[in-house]
Amino acid sequence: MSDDNSIETDPGFSLRTPPGGQPAQPAQPAPSMPAVQRRDYSAPQVPEGRLEWARSQPQAAAAPVAQSQAQTAVPAGAAAPPSPPARAAVEGTGLTVRDLKVFYGPVPAVRGVSLDCPPGQVVGVIGANGAGKTSLLSGIAGLVRTQGGSVDLDGRDITGWPAHRRGQAGIVYVAERRRVFPSLSVRENLTVGGWGLDKAEVNDRVEKIFTMFPRLKEREKVPSFRLSGGEQRMVSIGRALVTGARVILFDELSLGLAPRIVADLVGTVRSIADEGRIIVLVEQYIGVLLKAADTIHVLERGRVKFHGPSQQAASWLEENGYMAHAKTAGQRAAGAKSPAAVATGEGR
Repeated sequence: MSDDNSIETDPGFSLRTPPGGQPAQPAQPAPSMPAVQRRDYSAPQVPEGRLEWARSQPQAAAAPVAQSQAQTAVPAGAAAPPSPPARAAVEGTGLTVRDLKVFYGPVPAVRGVSLDCPPGQVVGVIGANGAGKTSLLSGIAGLVRTQGGSVDLDGRDITGWPAHRRGQAGIVYVAERRRVFPSLSVRENLTVGGWGLDKAEVNDRVEKIFTMFPRLKEREKVPSFRLSGGEQRMVSIGRALVTGARVILFDELSLGLAPRIVADLVGTVRSIADEGRIIVLVEQYIGVLLKAADTIHVLERGRVKFHGPSQQAASWLEENGYMAHAKTAGQRAAGAKSPAAVATGEGR
C-alpha cells in the first residue's frame, strides 16, 4: 500500500481507483482473434491469361485411358492392334464473325453482319460512307462495344475479350489514313510494333519489312512526319507485321494515295495473305477490291446486301448500278472502256 487511492497490484485490476472511490473493475480479457491465413508467396503465381490458355488445352484423362487399355488387353502371342491416329487440334480455322451488332447510343451502325475469313484469303468489304465499314472493323478488334453477335478466332470465342487481349491473340487494326508517330524515325516506328519481344527478334522482323519495302530502308533514320503519304502507309503496314499479326484489318487502304502507290500496296496485301495470314480489307473503291480480294461483302446501312467471290461480285455490282461512278471516272481519264476494265483498273 502506497497511498489511499492505490490498491494491491493484482493482475486484472487497474493500479488506481476511479475518482468516486469505487474499486476498479477487473479488466475484461481481449477476445481471441482467429488465426490469419497467410498466402504462400513462395509458389510461382501464374497470370490469369496463361491459366485460361492452359484450361483451353486438351487434357489427357487418366481414368478413361486406363479403362480403355484394360478393355483392349491382347492375349499372349496375339498381334497388338494398331493405335488410333492422334486427334488433330482445332487450329487454323480462321476468323468467324456471326450476326455482329454495333450501336452508338440508339443509332445502329452494324446490324447483324456475318463474315467467314479463312487463312490465306483477303475478305473485302465495300460500301458508301456511313455504311458501317469502320464500325464493323472496330467491333472485330474490340475497340467498340458490341450489342450482339460473336467473334471467333481459330474456333475460340473472343467476343468478350478487350482490345488488348485481341491484339495479343494476333488481331491488328490498321486505321485509315497514316497513323504513325511523327517524331520517331522509320526504324523506331517499326520497332514499336515489337514491344515486349526479344531485341534480336525485333531487329530481324524490321529487316524483313525493309526487304518488303525497300523505300523504307532508304529512309529508316528520317522522322516519319517527313515521309510521303504512301511511305507513311507502308510504315503502318510494316508495324502491324512486326507485331506478328495473324489477322490484319485494313481500313481504307487506298485513301489519299496515288494510283501507283495503291497498286504497289495491293500487291503487298496479296503477298501477306499468301503467307497464311487473314486479311479483312475495307475499301470504297471497287477496283482495289476486285484486284486484291477473294470474296467481297457489300454493306448498305449496316447490313450485308451481297457477298460472294470477286467475279460474281463484279457482275452484281454492275447490275445494281455500283459501277456507275467507276465507269464515269474511268472514262474521263482514259476514254471509253468496258465496265470490267474500268473496275479492275486495266490500262492504268
